[in-house]
Amino acid sequence: MSSSTFAPTRSIAREPSRLQALIWLGLFAGAAALLGGSSRFDAVHIAALRPVAALFLIPAFYWISREKLGEARAPMTMLALMALWTALQLVPLPPSIWQALPGRGVIAELDALHGLEGNWRPISYVPMRGFNALFALVVPAAGALLLLALRPGIWAVFWAIAALGVVDAALGLAQILFGPGNPLYFYTHTNAGAAVGIFANENHSGVFSALALLVIARLGLDRSRPGRSRLSSIALTAAFVLVLLALLVSASRAALGVGLAALLASSLMALLWSRRAELARAKSGGMAFFARNPRTALIVGVAVVFALLYALMQFERAPGVIDTFEQSAFEDLRWRIVPILSEMMSRHWLVGTGFGTFDALYLLYEPTEFMGPAYVNQAHNDWAQLVIEGGLPAVALIAAFSIWAMLAIRGLFAREPEALARCVFWCAIAAILAVASLFDYPLRTPTFQLVAAWLVIALALERRNASKQH
Repeated sequence: MSSSTFAPTRSIAREPSRLQALIWLGLFAGAAALLGGSSRFDAVHIAALRPVAALFLIPAFYWISREKLGEARAPMTMLALMALWTALQLVPLPPSIWQALPGRGVIAELDALHGLEGNWRPISYVPMRGFNALFALVVPAAGALLLLALRPGIWAVFWAIAALGVVDAALGLAQILFGPGNPLYFYTHTNAGAAVGIFANENHSGVFSALALLVIARLGLDRSRPGRSRLSSIALTAAFVLVLLALLVSASRAALGVGLAALLASSLMALLWSRRAELARAKSGGMAFFARNPRTALIVGVAVVFALLYALMQFERAPGVIDTFEQSAFEDLRWRIVPILSEMMSRHWLVGTGFGTFDALYLLYEPTEFMGPAYVNQAHNDWAQLVIEGGLPAVALIAAFSIWAMLAIRGLFAREPEALARCVFWCAIAAILAVASLFDYPLRTPTFQLVAAWLVIALALERRNASKQH
């Protein structure tokens, strides 16, 4: 019998169709929206999300290739190294090593009192939390691999993020409309009565709305090309207004701050986009009017936003703005714990205390006067918490990633207005996430981690496409 008898009649397709790619992307986004809005390690939703996220590794591994991985080699390598360092923090070390680490004297004394001097211990103060942090990486890792494997295009990514932003905004407005205690709140530990949307924390929802505004603006400006669908432009305008409204009624001062930055960046993007040659020649359409009268359009836009904000304040529907004027931001607990964070960083900066261990470690440093019904579960400064938990290796990885991101954005730079608008977009995305992480911890929620992973891959792909064009 000849070997040709067993030869396949046709080759197996290893590239997904566009419809398949959109379906897989939409399913992952939907799972993250339903289950990934809380940063608490003990949230029951997390127990469901992680195995679901792991299932998305099946299509990712099926369609992935070395060539596709190479399109985002640097960020994927850094993610793998971060996972490796998280795992290394869980490796038991002999007493002569772990007892010499900063801050381990108390543990060594307790071991001596109980006759456990020979115990091997890892770097992590609470290994269970370290394993939780390690398993949490399955969400961004699966999201990044799936996006690289499917190759749906960066515009599909933007549409998915915009859809999540609209769902978050619509749900947040409904939560305010129906009041506290309604079943639209997904989580037990949440800001009841506030517009939290698909998240458990109003700050996270507000920051996500700011990102969604930028993404929707980017989509809308691309749709402003002559000959594009008018219906999609109308839908994106409605989405922008809806997300903006949800942002304005937020009780989060931080969200209002980054929201203002998103509006300014969107305006600058629109101004740059209006200078494109085809729009300058266009005789009709909103962007054509903007191209001919940029100052008038911007003044009208700013006036509309302030009028809407004033109306909401009159009806006491803008608590974040009211709190900004009536309450000193320095009364917030996050400012009171800054000296404690500084002490913790100065002691544990070398190898860290293990990812996920902050709240357990904070109890050793918390002053008596800070004790009360409320407790600190995160540092409310993710940059400081990264130093405390991850130490110098984690800081080095984040520094390397920051350099890569800056170089990637720099690679998009060109004198064409459209290229400048793209640079503004990515700079605004990076700035909002960086500033928000100074006052809160949005990137510790799985939904944010997934969206951040998608944005990083989208930046890598856009940089690669720009290199090919040049």
